[in-house]
Amino acid sequence: MPAFFGFARLNNMKIHKKLLLIYIFCVFLPITLSNYLFYAKITQSVKKEEQRNIELSLERLDNQLTRSFKEAAALSNNIYFSRSFYEGLDTTYQDNLDYTLNYGSYFRTPLMGVTPYFQYHFTISFYTDNPTVLNAGSVLRITPTILNSTWYSQAFNTNNRHGDMFYFGQEVTSDGERLFSVIRKLNYYTSYSQYQKILKVDIRYNVLADIFKSEGTLGKFSLVDDNNRVIYSSLPEQQYLAPFNPASVPDKQFTMTKQLTSFDSMTGYRIIGVYEESVFHKALEQPKKYVLLIELATLLFATILIILISRSLYFRTRLLSRHMDKVNNQHFTLIEYPHVGKDEIGLLFHSFNRMIRKVKQLINDVYEAELRQKNFELESRQAELTALQSQVNPHYLFNVLETIRMKSVIKGELETADILSYMSKSYRRFLTSNREWVTVEEELSMIQEFLSIQKYRFEDEIDYSLEVEKNTLPLYIPSMVFQPFVENAFKHGIQGLDEKGLVSIRVYEEKNYLVFYIEDNGIGIKPERLNQLLEDVRAKEPQLNRIGMQNVFRRITFFFKDQFEFNINSSEHEFTAIELKIPLCRKHPTDGFDDK
Repeated sequence: MPAFFGFARLNNMKIHKKLLLIYIFCVFLPITLSNYLFYAKITQSVKKEEQRNIELSLERLDNQLTRSFKEAAALSNNIYFSRSFYEGLDTTYQDNLDYTLNYGSYFRTPLMGVTPYFQYHFTISFYTDNPTVLNAGSVLRITPTILNSTWYSQAFNTNNRHGDMFYFGQEVTSDGERLFSVIRKLNYYTSYSQYQKILKVDIRYNVLADIFKSEGTLGKFSLVDDNNRVIYSSLPEQQYLAPFNPASVPDKQFTMTKQLTSFDSMTGYRIIGVYEESVFHKALEQPKKYVLLIELATLLFATILIILISRSLYFRTRLLSRHMDKVNNQHFTLIEYPHVGKDEIGLLFHSFNRMIRKVKQLINDVYEAELRQKNFELESRQAELTALQSQVNPHYLFNVLETIRMKSVIKGELETADILSYMSKSYRRFLTSNREWVTVEEELSMIQEFLSIQKYRFEDEIDYSLEVEKNTLPLYIPSMVFQPFVENAFKHGIQGLDEKGLVSIRVYEEKNYLVFYIEDNGIGIKPERLNQLLEDVRAKEPQLNRIGMQNVFRRITFFFKDQFEFNINSSEHEFTAIELKIPLCRKHPTDGFDDK
C-alpha cells in the first residue's frame, strides 16, 4: 500500500527536499492560485460596477434630456390652450400703431409668467399669414422663405400624422446657434380660423450641451434621431446632422447605447456614449496593487517561516546523523549542542546522549569480550528507551497517588489524604473519560473536587457556596462546560485579593433552560477589557489567551446553535458574574433534545 501511493519514494527523499515540496504545493501554488482567482473575481466585480456607472450615467442623461423636451412640450401646451394668443394672431389690425398698442395685452403680458424661465432655455415664436402684424419680436409672418424652410416642410407635409412633433432644424441661426424645436399649429379654438397660426418653441443648443457636459467625465456622447442623424455630439469626428458612423469610434474605445424615453411624436432617439477601455484598467489599478501586495507579503512570511523550520530540522538531523556515523565507527561522543529543543528531534538528542552515557558505562564496567554477550541486553535497553517516549501509564500514577494517600491516612493527615483522593479522581476522569455528554451531577462532582483542592490550598483566604436544585442533577450537559468558569473565578478573580475571596455558584431551572450562574467578589474587569473579552470569546479564530472560555462557547454553539444565552457582568474592584443558559436535556442527546 505505501509503495502504491509513492510513500516509499518519499521516505528516500531528503528532508529539505520534502519541505521544498510542501512549500511549492501547499504554500506557493495555493496562495498564487487563490490570489489569481480573487483578482479575477475583483476584476469581474469592478467591470460590472463601472458598466453600472455608465448605465446610470446614460439614464441620468435620458432623464435630463426627456425633462427638457417635456418642459418645452408643456410650455407649448400652455400656449396652445391660451385664448389670448389666438385672438391676437387672428385680429385684423388697422395699422402698425394699432398692432403695437395691442401687442402687450395679446402677447407680452401672457408671456410674462414664463419669461424668466424660457429666456435662458427656450425661445417662443409665433408664425402667421396675417398681413396686418409686424414681422418683429415673437410674432413673425409666414413668408416664402418660411414656407420653403426645412422645418416648415417637414412639420406640415402630407405624411405628418401628428399635431405636435419634435424636430431639430437643419438651419442655423444668424449667430450660429443650433435649435431643437417643438412645432405645432394653433387650431384648438376653431372660432379663430381667419389666419394660419403656428407656434414654434426652440430649445437652445447650449442647454443640450450643458446636459451632456454634466456627464462628460465618464466619456463622450452623441444624440441621434430616428433617422440616425447626429443631433448633438461631443466627438469631433461626428458631423452635425450626418449619419452616425460606428467606424469613426477610435481604437481602444467602446460604445454603449441608451434608447431615449419616447413620448408624443418623439420616438427612436438614442444616446450613444463612447468610453475609453482604460476606464476599466484605471479602476483595477488599486485592487491589483493590493492583491499583489497581499500575495508578496504572504509568500514572504511563508518563505521565511519555511526557511527557519527547514534550517532547524536540517541542521539538527544532520548533526544527529554525523554522531550516529561516529558511533558506527565506535567513537562514542556526546552531542554538545545547547539548542536541541523540546520537539521530537530534541527528544532524539536526549535519548542519544543517554544511550551514549550508558554505553560508555558498560564499556568501563565490563571487558570487551563481555560486550559481545551483552548485545541482546543493549538491544533490549534501546527498546526500553524507545518505550520511554510513549505516554506515561496512568495506572502507575494512580497507584503512586493512592500509596501517598494511604501513607497520609496512616500518619493521620486525613485532609491531605482527601486532597490526594480528589486529585486521583480528577486525573483519572480527565484521562479515561472521552464522553461528550455528562449529567449535571457528574459535572458538579468534578467542580466540588476542584473547590475542595482550592480550599485546601488557600485555607481561610477563600470561601465558596454551591446551590443546586435537585431536579437539575440528572439533566445532560456537554462535558466540561461549567468547570472552566469556576477555574477562571479563582485564577483571575479572587486570587491575590487582600480581603477574603468569595465564589458563589447556582444551578437551577428557568422555564425551558438550565441556568449556571457564578459570581465572585474579585478584582472585576474594566469595561473596555470586558468588551474585548466578549469579542475574543465569540471570535471564530482561536485566541491563545482565551482558550478555556472560547472552547466552551464554541462547543455550546456547536450543540445548541443560537438557542443559548451567555452573559458576563462585571464592575471593577467589585465583582464579576457569568450566566450561562442552555436548553434543558432530560434524556441523552443521541435521542434528541427536549421539545419546547
